[in-house]
Amino acid sequence: MPVPNPCGCSRTRDAAGAIEIAGALALFVPTLAPYGAMLLAVTMVCAVATDVLIVGGSPLPALVLLIASVAIAWARHDQLEPSAE
Repeated sequence: MPVPNPCGCSRTRDAAGAIEIAGALALFVPTLAPYGAMLLAVTMVCAVATDVLIVGGSPLPALVLLIASVAIAWARHDQLEPSAE
């Protein structure tokens, strides 16, 4: 039996899962790690908003992952390409 989706759109849930997998895989490639962490951080911001505004569940797991993603992005920020100034 499928898990009920409050907004009724399984494509959104599938897309969110694909984005999370892509971000997680990017963390394993040193040159892509900061980008993967930033992608996951944006995804977790959306997850927190969804938990608070739509689902009504606890946003704590998403907040923990958001903090971890931001920490990884900050630790790897030196790997980002410098701007062409």
